[in-house]
Amino acid sequence: MAFKKKQATISSLETQLKAVELDQTGVFIAQRGFTLAEIVTVLLILGILAAVAIPSYIDLETNAKKKAIIAAIAELNGRERVVWANEKSSESGYIDDDKIFSLIDTNLGAEYVWSDLPTDSGGSLQFKDTPPTPLRRTSSDISQPAFWNISTEPPSDDEGDSGDEGDSGDEGDSGDEGDSGGGWWRRFWRWWRSR
Repeated sequence: MAFKKKQATISSLETQLKAVELDQTGVFIAQRGFTLAEIVTVLLILGILAAVAIPSYIDLETNAKKKAIIAAIAELNGRERVVWANEKSSESGYIDDDKIFSLIDTNLGAEYVWSDLPTDSGGSLQFKDTPPTPLRRTSSDISQPAFWNISTEPPSDDEGDSGDEGDSGDEGDSGDEGDSGGGWWRRFWRWWRSR
């Protein structure tokens, strides 16, 4: 029995010695930890995850700000329709686009800033720290309310308001017959497809 006890002690010491090495100065060092290949693999995986996640986050923030401008346009269009319908059903009826525009509340909240004050032909709207987005407003008439959308060019003050009534001559309208037959929905659909 004493022999087996000594043999068990020797084998446990051998296993302990396998886990411990002497360094060059004679100090024992335990051989625990990760290999270089394991560390490189983990760093590679973290690098790939970071390369994928960071641009996704940046795109997410940019897209959210673009959607905020689109939501503001939808809000302006909703306000246009409500004011237009109220005026059209009032006793005096529809008078002109200037009266409709004067009744529209263009204040969209603290995070939205008009860099150019909105006019009856459009303006430039900014959400938080984004660059201003030029908006165009088509005039209302007796058959349809005015319509706001993103303009490819900022509204020009020196051209006057007379050129804004017929949108069929604009280059971005792709040859459609103006707004007849489709109204605001046709303009919205053209804008949506051009995004």
